[in-house]
Amino acid sequence: MQFPASYLINVKFFDVEAMKAQQPPPSDALLQLKERYEARAEAKTSEISQASQIAEGYDRMIKIAVSLGGSIGGVDVEKLKAGKEVSVQEARFADENGFNLQVNSRSVSTYKSVQADGANPVNFSSKEEALQYASRTLSALQRFAEAINTYGNGVPTVGGEYTGTNFEPVEGYDEFNAHMKMQEARTQDNLEASRMRLVVESEILSATFGIDEPIFEIKDGQVGIRSFDMTYRGETIAHSAGGNMAEYSENGTLKMDKKV
Repeated sequence: MQFPASYLINVKFFDVEAMKAQQPPPSDALLQLKERYEARAEAKTSEISQASQIAEGYDRMIKIAVSLGGSIGGVDVEKLKAGKEVSVQEARFADENGFNLQVNSRSVSTYKSVQADGANPVNFSSKEEALQYASRTLSALQRFAEAINTYGNGVPTVGGEYTGTNFEPVEGYDEFNAHMKMQEARTQDNLEASRMRLVVESEILSATFGIDEPIFEIKDGQVGIRSFDMTYRGETIAHSAGGNMAEYSENGTLKMDKKV
């Protein structure tokens, strides 16, 4: 319950517990949500944690590496131990918060590598395979842009602002509150992952299809995908404008746009 400022000044003179007791009972829907999340939390305590499973897997690999003279598959024991530490830490986060981080050691490493050295092109066995990849990637870029525009105020910079909803806890519903806080944390993680992947996937798309202009832009405070042609083995095979991609026919004209 929220009280006017005048109440808060002299709140010590009120029987707060009695005032709480006068509040209307929670709705059936809220009670059902509470029961659902409490049951889910109770079930989770009986599960084997991801962190434990990952730690056991690394321990087995380390043991094998030691028996083989100090390495396995070209990875030495020290690197395995370092990998274990990072992986267990990320798995422990998932155990405690209910979701796996998209912004993890692998995604951050990929993002930094692409920023420093660019991206390698993807190879295809056929034109059809290349078109399918282009379509999937454009669709992904649209999702990343949408997440950035919705929750990041149209700012694609990693570490930029978060403008999602700020959940206010409901008194007496600890499990429900924890779930909602987890959802908010997941949204923020997805925003940062979208920012990184927008850069990574754009660089890969450019390297793969010979695109020598920016893939995305900021216009009117929103991230959008720009128009550009895509080539495969010297042939211009498709044109993209935002979320729409059209294939080029053999005579050089565009086929009817298809929504990605």
